[in-house]
Amino acid sequence: MIEKKLVILTEKDERIRIKKEYEKIQKDIIHIVEIFKDLENIVNKENDTLDLVKCNISNTKEKIKNSENNIIKSELYQNKSRLLKFGTFSIFISGIGISLGIIFGTKIAISVICGTTITYIITN
Repeated sequence: MIEKKLVILTEKDERIRIKKEYEKIQKDIIHIVEIFKDLENIVNKENDTLDLVKCNISNTKEKIKNSENNIIKSELYQNKSRLLKFGTFSIFISGIGISLGIIFGTKIAISVICGTTITYIITN
């Protein structure tokens, strides 16, 4: 009878031990599931961050292209402005030259054709 009780106790202890091992395995599995959920959240956050970085890179590329176009346009405007300034200056100098030419050219032309006496009369 004692032996039978010992066997029963040993079997009961074994069942308790197995049950505790199952519970431990169950807790470990639950912990692993939580770890995977946390890992999934981290990966999703990183994906969101990567998507944001991709979007920023795309926007930056677009802004760089627009900037390049603006630089080209500004160079064209600058060249046109230089030509306009040069043209305006040339017209101004030409006007002064023509005016001086009319004033002094007439006197010189008359003096060449008619002599110095007429030039003296015109200048006075």
